[in-house]
Amino acid sequence: MAVNEARGLLRPAYVLPDAHGVGYGFFELDKESRAYLLANFQSLPEAVFRATAWMTLYDTLLEGQVEPGAFVRSGLRGIRTEPEELNLSFLLSTLSTVFWGFLSETERRALAPDFEKETWNLLLSARSSSLKGTCFKGFMRIAVTQQGTQRLRDVWDGRLKLQVSTCANRTS
Repeated sequence: MAVNEARGLLRPAYVLPDAHGVGYGFFELDKESRAYLLANFQSLPEAVFRATAWMTLYDTLLEGQVEPGAFVRSGLRGIRTEPEELNLSFLLSTLSTVFWGFLSETERRALAPDFEKETWNLLLSARSSSLKGTCFKGFMRIAVTQQGTQRLRDVWDGRLKLQVSTCANRTS
C-alpha cells in the first residue's frame, strides 16, 4: 500500500494501527513494528498507546507471530515503568495467561524468578490499595519458586504485613 503523503519522508520505526484503541479486530504488525514494539512499547508517550501496543502484541502472540518468552520479557520491562494502574492490571493479567498457557515448564522455571521479583517489587511500591490488591493477585497467579511460595505463606500466616506505599512516583 502506498501512502503518497509519506513520499520522501524517513520510514518510521514502527506503525501502530488503531493507536487510540477504538477499533475492533486483529491489526497485523509488520516485522519491524513488531520488533520495535516488543523492545519499546513501554516508552510510548501516551497510556492509551502503550495499552493498544500491548494488546496488539498479545493478539500477535495469539496469531503465532511473537514468541511467548519474548512477549513475557517485554511485559516485565513494561511493569517496571508503567505509571497507569489500568495498564498495569492489563499487563499482569496477560502476562500470567501467557506464563501458564504458552510457556513450557522449562521456560516458566527460567522466567519465574524475574517475573516474581518484578511483581513483588511492584506490590511493595504500590501507591493504592487497589493496585496492591492487583499486584498481590498477580503474584499469587505466578509464584512458583521457593521464595515466591514462602512469601505467600508468610502473608497468609500473618508473618508478613503488606502496607500501601507512600512513595509518590514509582517510575523514578
